[in-house]
Amino acid sequence: MIHRLFIALPIIVAVTVPSALAAQTNDLGRSLVRLVDAVATNNQQRKVLLELTPPLAYEPAAGPTDPANRNDPRNLDIAGVRLGMTVRQAQTALRAAGYVDAGPRDTQDSYAATIVYRWHTTYDYKGSLNEHVEKELLWNKGKEEISVKLIALPEGPRVNEINYWAKDGAPISSAEFARRAVAKYGQPVNEDANELRWCTIKAPDCEQYNDAKYPLLVASPSSRHLDLIGNDPARQQAYAERFAADVERRKPAEKVPSF
Repeated sequence: MIHRLFIALPIIVAVTVPSALAAQTNDLGRSLVRLVDAVATNNQQRKVLLELTPPLAYEPAAGPTDPANRNDPRNLDIAGVRLGMTVRQAQTALRAAGYVDAGPRDTQDSYAATIVYRWHTTYDYKGSLNEHVEKELLWNKGKEEISVKLIALPEGPRVNEINYWAKDGAPISSAEFARRAVAKYGQPVNEDANELRWCTIKAPDCEQYNDAKYPLLVASPSSRHLDLIGNDPARQQAYAERFAADVERRKPAEKVPSF
């Protein structure tokens, strides 16, 4: 059975305060928030989180990003959303582009929760962390829809894929869709009018969407569909190494003879 770590917090009672005391009430509220935060900061769960959340360090397999390279998908966006954004950054961009949140979507275990679960199953660690983060965002604007898929990194969820659809009834033809894609992203690197592609210099021929190992943007005029994907083999390797090292943190010391 998994034992959970609980945080003992002070009980806060809501009261109605006359307007004359509003400022004092606000000050009291801020003081209570700071108190709750202090309690949380000093508990074992918070300590575990601090140990597990430093950002993942790696050099991108596609090399440094050149801001002047219009073909590099890492410089491109869909409705303002770029690869590597945080949840809040992506939401802010979508809202600025006129999209509306379509409601709760799938979540995933945070990186820290995954590590703590592995500690429990591997080393019988007496604790658990029931922490979930966003896995997908879904926003709409009329007949346009954008799905943002995120990966759970140590520093939090980050955008790894953006999909755009102009659904049936959207006021744009396939020809106009292709024209706008080229106007926004520049000339694609391939010559297939049915599937326009933009990719990094490390993958000059551009990979198929399902086989992409490097960042890639694909525009499909016939289906009025955009896919921006941020896969990175260097990040994948760094993640695997970091995961193994973090799991090792709770490995019991080997027992040795005491003679």
